[in-house]
Amino acid sequence: MEDLSQNELHEFWSIMDLSRLPYIGPVTCYHLARNIGLSSCVKPDLHLKRLVNSLFGNDDEKFVQQIIQKLADQLQKTPGEVDFSLWVWLSHEGCQKEGCCGILRLR
Repeated sequence: MEDLSQNELHEFWSIMDLSRLPYIGPVTCYHLARNIGLSSCVKPDLHLKRLVNSLFGNDDEKFVQQIIQKLADQLQKTPGEVDFSLWVWLSHEGCQKEGCCGILRLR
């Protein structure tokens, strides 16, 4: 992938623009945006897609984002907090593991 020019570096207006960076794809750009504080967003990754598909029979990325946004609204949390909380729970197979006791601040 070619290097971005100085002018191109100042042309990031949306989360999807981050996918122009080397090694950042259309799903990873959401993860990067959340981690660098650009946006509290939902990363429609494999964990969330499987969960939403098992509940609603639909794993379309936009649908996953809409469902998590609705859940965030109901819980009065940011989408990034809900995304991260669900990811931790799903990646730990629903079991409490080291680091799950509220020591780390959720994004």
